[in-house]
Amino acid sequence: MNRKYLPDFVVAGLRLTGFDDNGELRAIELPGDRFFIATLFQPQLSSAENRPHPLIVAYLNASAESRVYSSPASDRSFSRAEAFGR
Repeated sequence: MNRKYLPDFVVAGLRLTGFDDNGELRAIELPGDRFFIATLFQPQLSSAENRPHPLIVAYLNASAESRVYSSPASDRSFSRAEAFGR
């Protein structure tokens, strides 16, 4: 990411949230959005079956906390408990 554009991201309302060991930008977020994050890394590559990357867990939790799940096959809406078999 070219450093000269970082101020433009901030002015546009993005939050610069992830930097690597060299200080290079690796993640941005859009405050106020339910879950908007853009990364220059692939968290799924450092996930294990029993130890998912924290970003993957956060994404799944944000999805699970959605107020209503809709089935594309019908007009029926269902609860979180129904969606996850709880």
